[in-house]
Amino acid sequence: MSTLEDELRQAMTEETDSLRAAPDLVDQVVRLSRHRRHRRLRLVATVAAVFLVAGAVPAFVAFQRADRTAAVRPVATIDGVDVRYLPDDLGEPEALPLKERDRRGTVRLQGKALMWSEGNRFVQVSVYRTERSVEDVQDILALNILPGADESTLNDGYVSSPDRTDRMWVAEPGLVLRVMTSVSLKDDLDRIAAGLRVQPEVPDERITHLPEGLDRVDGVEVRGLPTGFGAPVAFDVIDHELTGKAVRWSQGDRSIQVTVYRPGEPVPDRTALGALLAIPEGNTWLRRGSGMMSAGHDDLVWVEHEHLVLRVTTSASAGKYLEQIALALRVPWDHDLAGVRLGYMPDDLRDASGEVHGVNDGQGRWFNRNDGGSLSVEVVRGPRAQNLQSLRQVSWPTDEHLFDVHETAVRGVPALEGRVMRADRSMDKGRMLLWVIRPGLGVRIWATPDLTKPMMAIARGVTPVPPVKG
Repeated sequence: MSTLEDELRQAMTEETDSLRAAPDLVDQVVRLSRHRRHRRLRLVATVAAVFLVAGAVPAFVAFQRADRTAAVRPVATIDGVDVRYLPDDLGEPEALPLKERDRRGTVRLQGKALMWSEGNRFVQVSVYRTERSVEDVQDILALNILPGADESTLNDGYVSSPDRTDRMWVAEPGLVLRVMTSVSLKDDLDRIAAGLRVQPEVPDERITHLPEGLDRVDGVEVRGLPTGFGAPVAFDVIDHELTGKAVRWSQGDRSIQVTVYRPGEPVPDRTALGALLAIPEGNTWLRRGSGMMSAGHDDLVWVEHEHLVLRVTTSASAGKYLEQIALALRVPWDHDLAGVRLGYMPDDLRDASGEVHGVNDGQGRWFNRNDGGSLSVEVVRGPRAQNLQSLRQVSWPTDEHLFDVHETAVRGVPALEGRVMRADRSMDKGRMLLWVIRPGLGVRIWATPDLTKPMMAIARGVTPVPPVKG
């Protein structure tokens, strides 16, 4: 056994003696989490150091020095998953390739990880992407890669080691996350796990390093920029009654500018928007919300949602890129929703509701598609979510009712699905899928007729957020 692994094993053994853990638990954790020789560790560390000196990072991981508290910008990103919280004073991370084997030695999961360590304190965050059918914690157990797993946490959406230093869960179908800590840091595990965020859309390399002001404008991701427009320049703007942030790319007589306004008061539609910006009403543009396009097809502004206004402006010579850039803008949405995590949402749906707000009997968000279809995910708590029959009693916004209800299941949990129509059945308002995660916590998904197909896939990606202690 290598000197480093021997030291880690000794430190973990000393800390777990009082917990009466299984004698071979430390060997199993070290073997499963690292699974490499000391020489390989030195090679990875050396390569990482070379990349840092050269001003680059390995292709599959990006990280930055930062105050390791829960923040908007992540401390690190691992294979498309942001790490937003770490305990202090753990030093720089080591990048680790992972292969998790079952009891017969067969590789069942492959992934990537970062490990932070200082003395006998360590944290490791692992990300596994697999084409296997891994949809929930039962599927993780079936892989047989966690000897002695504690199944008492399954109802909370994760599987844990008996000493609560190792947690594994399914963030979305095909994506498994894992957090391991030393015993001295196990009280931080809940907060580390709760701070992991799956990026809404991940490029082919799975990792993005987004320098501030380059790929994002005030949190909005800019995608699909044509080449040959030079370096970006960021600046603040004041446009009549709206203030915002902008980035401009220009080369010669060609320019592209993206502006983001975040008004304090809600902006309901393009008429109100035109008054705030003091611009004449142009051609109606509804492909991403209520907006308008200038007669010269070089200025496009719209209400993304009532507290977010987006604008794309080009020179006349770059006008052909106007709509392409506007449609490619990405407004990230928080995957955590009133105590559950949304692991999957189709790419053509975007968050149009802003913050979480009241939907029927609970808290939720509406997701809209450019062609007008919409879908809501609603989290219901308390007596209304005690069982399926109580959850079925919906406080409809107008005169809707649930018809043709039949039994189904969401990841093995009993569920109901039915048609939403007016009381006289005169109008089809889509379908609703509902289920109880546990007594007192239920979920409803209501989709318009043209968005019913992805309902079950979205439902399978809903998991309860691991609780945060303290």
